[in-house]
Amino acid sequence: MILISLLVVLFLEYQFKLSSVLGNRLGARALLPAWYDFFSPQLRNSSPRISYLILVSLPVILAVWLTQMDGDFLLGVAQFFLTILILSYSLGPLDQNTHLKSYFEALERDDLQAAFIVVQENLNQKQHKDCPESSEALGRQVTDLILRQCNFRFFGVLFYYVLFGVGGALAYNLICNIEYHVRDKKESTIHPVAKVVRTWIDWIPQRLTALLYSLAGDFNGAFARFLPFALKSGSQSDGMLEQTGIGAMGLDFDNRELDIITENREALALVSRATKVLILIIAIMTVFGLLT
Repeated sequence: MILISLLVVLFLEYQFKLSSVLGNRLGARALLPAWYDFFSPQLRNSSPRISYLILVSLPVILAVWLTQMDGDFLLGVAQFFLTILILSYSLGPLDQNTHLKSYFEALERDDLQAAFIVVQENLNQKQHKDCPESSEALGRQVTDLILRQCNFRFFGVLFYYVLFGVGGALAYNLICNIEYHVRDKKESTIHPVAKVVRTWIDWIPQRLTALLYSLAGDFNGAFARFLPFALKSGSQSDGMLEQTGIGAMGLDFDNRELDIITENREALALVSRATKVLILIIAIMTVFGLLT
Protein backbone atom coordinates (compact mmCIF):
# COMPACT_ATOMS: atom_id res chain seq x y z
CA MET A 1 0.00 0.00 0.00
CA ILE A 2 2.87 2.39 0.80
CA LEU A 3 4.47 1.96 -2.63
CA ILE A 4 1.12 2.11 -4.46
CA SER A 5 0.11 5.29 -2.63
CA LEU A 6 3.46 6.90 -3.36
CA LEU A 7 3.34 6.01 -7.06
CA VAL A 8 -0.20 7.35 -7.38
CA VAL A 9 0.80 10.63 -5.70
CA LEU A 10 3.87 10.99 -7.95
CA PHE A 11 1.79 10.28 -11.06
CA LEU A 12 -0.88 12.81 -10.08
CA GLU A 13 1.77 15.36 -9.17
CA TYR A 14 3.80 15.18 -12.34
CA GLN A 15 0.83 14.79 -14.68
CA PHE A 16 -1.74 17.08 -13.07
CA LYS A 17 0.24 19.12 -10.47
CA LEU A 18 -2.02 17.85 -7.69
CA SER A 19 -0.25 19.82 -4.95
CA SER A 20 -0.75 23.06 -6.90
CA VAL A 21 -4.42 22.24 -7.37
CA LEU A 22 -4.78 21.59 -3.64
CA GLY A 23 -2.80 24.69 -2.70
CA ASN A 24 -3.96 27.29 -5.22
CA ARG A 25 -7.46 26.22 -6.22
CA LEU A 26 -8.68 24.49 -3.07
CA GLY A 27 -6.86 26.66 -0.54
CA ALA A 28 -4.93 23.86 1.18
CA ARG A 29 -1.97 26.15 1.90
CA ALA A 30 -4.21 28.34 4.03
CA LEU A 31 -5.26 25.46 6.29
CA LEU A 32 -2.28 25.59 8.65
CA PRO A 33 -2.27 29.40 9.12
CA ALA A 34 -6.05 29.29 9.67
CA TRP A 35 -5.69 26.42 12.18
CA TYR A 36 -2.95 28.30 14.05
CA ASP A 37 -4.86 31.60 14.05
CA PHE A 38 -8.04 29.88 15.26
CA PHE A 39 -6.46 27.87 18.05
CA SER A 40 -3.55 29.93 19.37
CA PRO A 41 -5.64 32.66 21.09
CA GLN A 42 -7.52 29.98 23.00
CA LEU A 43 -4.22 28.50 24.22
CA ARG A 44 -2.53 31.77 25.13
CA ASN A 45 -2.75 31.06 28.84
CA SER A 46 -1.78 27.40 28.51
CA SER A 47 1.65 25.86 28.70
CA PRO A 48 3.55 26.33 25.38
CA ARG A 49 4.25 22.60 25.32
CA ILE A 50 0.58 21.72 25.73
CA SER A 51 -0.44 24.29 23.13
CA TYR A 52 2.08 22.93 20.66
CA LEU A 53 1.06 19.33 21.34
CA ILE A 54 -2.58 20.15 20.65
CA LEU A 55 -1.76 22.07 17.45
CA VAL A 56 0.14 19.11 16.05
CA SER A 57 -1.73 16.13 17.47
CA LEU A 58 -5.38 16.98 16.79
CA PRO A 59 -5.10 17.06 12.95
CA VAL A 60 -2.94 13.92 13.04
CA ILE A 61 -5.38 12.02 15.27
CA LEU A 62 -8.27 13.01 12.99
CA ALA A 63 -6.36 11.94 9.86
CA VAL A 64 -5.40 8.57 11.36
CA TRP A 65 -8.94 7.92 12.58
CA LEU A 66 -10.49 8.73 9.20
CA THR A 67 -8.02 6.58 7.25
CA GLN A 68 -7.89 3.61 9.64
CA MET A 69 -11.45 3.05 10.86
CA ASP A 70 -13.08 -0.20 9.77
CA GLY A 71 -15.76 -0.23 7.13
CA ASP A 72 -16.98 -1.67 3.84
CA PHE A 73 -15.37 -1.58 0.40
CA LEU A 74 -16.64 1.91 -0.44
CA LEU A 75 -15.21 3.28 2.80
CA GLY A 76 -11.90 1.64 1.94
CA VAL A 77 -11.86 3.37 -1.44
CA ALA A 78 -12.68 6.70 0.20
CA GLN A 79 -9.90 6.15 2.73
CA PHE A 80 -7.41 5.41 -0.05
CA PHE A 81 -8.26 8.68 -1.80
CA LEU A 82 -8.08 10.55 1.51
CA THR A 83 -4.63 9.03 2.09
CA ILE A 84 -3.57 10.26 -1.37
CA LEU A 85 -4.79 13.79 -0.57
CA ILE A 86 -3.09 13.92 2.84
CA LEU A 87 0.17 12.55 1.45
CA SER A 88 0.11 15.00 -1.44
CA TYR A 89 -0.60 17.87 0.98
CA SER A 90 2.24 16.75 3.24
CA LEU A 91 4.72 16.42 0.37
CA GLY A 92 3.85 19.78 -1.14
CA PRO A 93 5.21 20.91 -4.54
CA LEU A 94 7.55 18.21 -5.85
CA ASP A 95 8.68 19.70 -9.14
CA GLN A 96 10.78 22.74 -8.30
CA ASN A 97 11.65 23.15 -11.97
CA THR A 98 8.14 24.47 -12.50
CA HIS A 99 8.39 26.95 -9.64
CA LEU A 100 11.85 28.12 -10.70
CA LYS A 101 11.07 28.59 -14.39
CA SER A 102 10.37 32.29 -13.88
CA TYR A 103 13.52 32.61 -11.76
CA PHE A 104 15.69 31.20 -14.57
CA GLU A 105 14.00 33.47 -17.12
CA ALA A 106 14.64 36.51 -14.91
CA LEU A 107 18.32 35.61 -14.49
CA GLU A 108 18.75 35.12 -18.23
CA ARG A 109 17.48 38.66 -18.85
CA ASP A 110 19.58 40.03 -15.94
CA ASP A 111 16.53 41.07 -13.89
CA LEU A 112 17.91 40.38 -10.41
CA GLN A 113 14.96 41.89 -8.53
CA ALA A 114 12.40 39.79 -10.41
CA ALA A 115 14.47 36.65 -9.80
CA PHE A 116 14.67 37.47 -6.09
CA ILE A 117 10.89 37.93 -5.86
CA VAL A 118 10.32 34.51 -7.47
CA VAL A 119 12.69 32.91 -4.94
CA GLN A 120 10.97 34.62 -2.03
CA GLU A 121 7.53 33.53 -3.19
CA ASN A 122 8.34 29.92 -4.04
CA LEU A 123 11.25 28.79 -1.86
CA ASN A 124 10.03 30.42 1.35
CA GLN A 125 13.30 31.78 2.63
CA LYS A 126 12.94 33.98 5.68
CA GLN A 127 16.61 34.41 6.51
CA HIS A 128 17.32 36.49 3.37
CA LYS A 129 14.84 39.35 3.17
CA ASP A 130 16.99 41.75 1.17
CA CYS A 131 17.88 41.25 -2.46
CA PRO A 132 21.53 40.17 -2.90
CA GLU A 133 23.92 42.46 -4.74
CA SER A 134 24.57 40.00 -7.56
CA SER A 135 22.87 37.17 -9.43
CA GLU A 136 25.72 34.89 -8.34
CA ALA A 137 24.99 35.53 -4.65
CA LEU A 138 21.28 34.90 -5.21
CA GLY A 139 22.05 31.76 -7.20
CA ARG A 140 24.17 30.37 -4.35
CA GLN A 141 21.22 30.91 -2.01
CA VAL A 142 18.93 29.09 -4.44
CA THR A 143 21.30 26.12 -4.70
CA ASP A 144 21.43 25.88 -0.92
CA LEU A 145 17.64 26.13 -0.65
CA ILE A 146 17.11 23.41 -3.27
CA LEU A 147 19.46 21.05 -1.45
CA ARG A 148 18.02 21.86 1.98
CA GLN A 149 14.30 22.15 1.38
CA CYS A 150 13.81 18.86 -0.44
CA ASN A 151 14.58 17.22 2.92
CA PHE A 152 11.41 18.47 4.60
CA ARG A 153 9.36 18.73 1.43
CA PHE A 154 9.95 15.18 0.30
CA PHE A 155 12.53 12.87 1.86
CA GLY A 156 11.58 13.54 5.48
CA VAL A 157 7.88 13.16 4.73
CA LEU A 158 8.46 9.82 3.02
CA PHE A 159 10.69 8.60 5.83
CA TYR A 160 7.95 9.11 8.41
CA TYR A 161 5.29 7.88 6.01
CA VAL A 162 7.15 4.58 5.64
CA LEU A 163 7.55 4.29 9.42
CA PHE A 164 4.17 5.48 10.67
CA GLY A 165 1.85 5.78 7.70
CA VAL A 166 -0.15 8.83 6.74
CA GLY A 167 -0.19 10.08 10.35
CA GLY A 168 3.61 10.17 10.38
CA ALA A 169 3.75 12.07 7.09
CA LEU A 170 1.22 14.65 8.26
CA ALA A 171 2.85 15.02 11.69
CA TYR A 172 6.26 15.68 10.12
CA ASN A 173 4.76 18.22 7.73
CA LEU A 174 3.01 20.03 10.58
CA ILE A 175 6.11 20.03 12.78
CA CYS A 176 8.20 21.61 10.02
CA ASN A 177 5.59 24.11 8.88
CA ILE A 178 4.42 25.22 12.31
CA GLU A 179 8.03 26.03 13.22
CA TYR A 180 8.40 27.96 9.97
CA HIS A 181 5.04 29.72 10.42
CA VAL A 182 5.78 31.03 13.94
CA ARG A 183 9.48 31.78 13.35
CA ASP A 184 8.97 35.52 12.90
CA LYS A 185 5.94 35.92 15.18
CA LYS A 186 7.17 37.81 18.23
CA GLU A 187 3.95 37.08 20.11
CA SER A 188 4.30 33.34 19.66
CA THR A 189 5.07 31.44 22.86
CA ILE A 190 5.44 28.08 21.16
CA HIS A 191 8.35 28.84 18.84
CA PRO A 192 11.09 27.68 21.27
CA VAL A 193 9.24 24.37 21.65
CA ALA A 194 8.58 24.11 17.91
CA LYS A 195 12.24 24.75 17.12
CA VAL A 196 13.50 22.08 19.52
CA VAL A 197 10.98 19.48 18.29
CA ARG A 198 11.82 20.16 14.66
CA THR A 199 15.54 19.89 15.36
CA TRP A 200 15.08 16.48 16.95
CA ILE A 201 12.53 15.11 14.49
CA ASP A 202 14.69 16.19 11.54
CA TRP A 203 17.91 14.51 12.73
CA ILE A 204 17.41 11.18 10.91
CA PRO A 205 15.76 12.59 7.72
CA GLN A 206 18.65 15.02 7.24
CA ARG A 207 21.13 12.17 7.35
CA LEU A 208 18.96 10.07 5.06
CA THR A 209 18.92 12.94 2.57
CA ALA A 210 22.69 13.31 2.79
CA LEU A 211 23.16 9.59 2.14
CA LEU A 212 20.78 9.75 -0.82
CA TYR A 213 22.85 12.58 -2.27
CA SER A 214 25.92 10.39 -1.87
CA LEU A 215 24.26 7.49 -3.69
CA ALA A 216 22.88 9.73 -6.45
CA GLY A 217 26.07 11.66 -7.15
CA ASP A 218 29.79 11.73 -6.44
CA PHE A 219 29.87 9.34 -3.47
CA ASN A 220 33.39 10.17 -2.32
CA GLY A 221 32.89 13.91 -2.58
CA ALA A 222 29.57 13.79 -0.75
CA PHE A 223 30.56 11.31 1.93
CA ALA A 224 33.69 13.26 2.81
CA ARG A 225 31.47 16.27 3.52
CA PHE A 226 28.89 14.18 5.36
CA LEU A 227 31.16 12.36 7.82
CA PRO A 228 32.04 15.39 10.02
CA PHE A 229 28.30 15.96 10.61
CA ALA A 230 27.22 12.31 10.94
CA LEU A 231 27.04 12.10 14.74
CA LYS A 232 26.57 15.77 15.59
CA SER A 233 23.40 17.03 17.23
CA GLY A 234 20.67 18.63 15.14
CA SER A 235 21.64 22.11 16.31
CA GLN A 236 25.19 21.51 15.04
CA SER A 237 24.10 20.18 11.64
CA ASP A 238 23.55 23.50 9.87
CA GLY A 239 25.08 23.33 6.41
CA MET A 240 25.27 19.54 6.25
CA LEU A 241 22.81 19.12 3.37
CA GLU A 242 24.26 22.00 1.39
CA GLN A 243 27.84 20.78 1.75
CA THR A 244 26.94 17.14 1.08
CA GLY A 245 24.90 18.11 -1.97
CA ILE A 246 27.67 20.28 -3.41
CA GLY A 247 30.10 17.42 -2.80
CA ALA A 248 27.74 15.03 -4.59
CA MET A 249 27.71 17.43 -7.55
CA GLY A 250 31.49 17.04 -7.77
CA LEU A 251 32.16 20.65 -6.73
CA ASP A 252 34.37 22.27 -4.13
CA PHE A 253 32.03 23.91 -1.62
CA ASP A 254 34.38 26.86 -1.07
CA ASN A 255 35.32 27.34 -4.73
CA ARG A 256 32.43 26.58 -7.07
CA GLU A 257 33.39 26.89 -10.71
CA LEU A 258 30.04 26.41 -12.51
CA ASP A 259 28.02 29.37 -13.70
CA ILE A 260 25.10 29.92 -11.40
CA ILE A 261 22.27 28.73 -13.67
CA THR A 262 24.14 25.51 -14.42
CA GLU A 263 24.79 25.00 -10.71
CA ASN A 264 21.09 25.47 -9.89
CA ARG A 265 20.08 22.99 -12.58
CA GLU A 266 22.70 20.50 -11.37
CA ALA A 267 21.25 20.78 -7.86
CA LEU A 268 17.76 20.09 -9.20
CA ALA A 269 19.08 17.11 -11.17
CA LEU A 270 20.76 15.73 -8.04
CA VAL A 271 17.50 15.97 -6.09
CA SER A 272 15.69 14.22 -8.94
CA ARG A 273 18.21 11.36 -8.96
CA ALA A 274 18.08 11.07 -5.17
CA THR A 275 14.29 10.85 -5.39
CA LYS A 276 14.55 7.94 -7.84
CA VAL A 277 17.04 6.19 -5.55
CA LEU A 278 14.64 6.48 -2.59
CA ILE A 279 11.68 5.20 -4.61
CA LEU A 280 13.81 2.27 -5.78
CA ILE A 281 14.75 1.47 -2.18
CA ILE A 282 11.08 1.57 -1.12
CA ALA A 283 10.16 -0.68 -4.08
CA ILE A 284 12.86 -3.23 -3.19
CA MET A 285 11.77 -3.25 0.45
CA THR A 286 8.18 -3.78 -0.67
CA VAL A 287 9.11 -6.69 -2.96
CA PHE A 288 10.97 -8.42 -0.15
CA GLY A 289 8.07 -7.95 2.25
CA LEU A 290 9.75 -5.40 4.49
CA LEU A 291 6.96 -2.90 3.77
CA THR A 292 3.24 -3.47 3.32
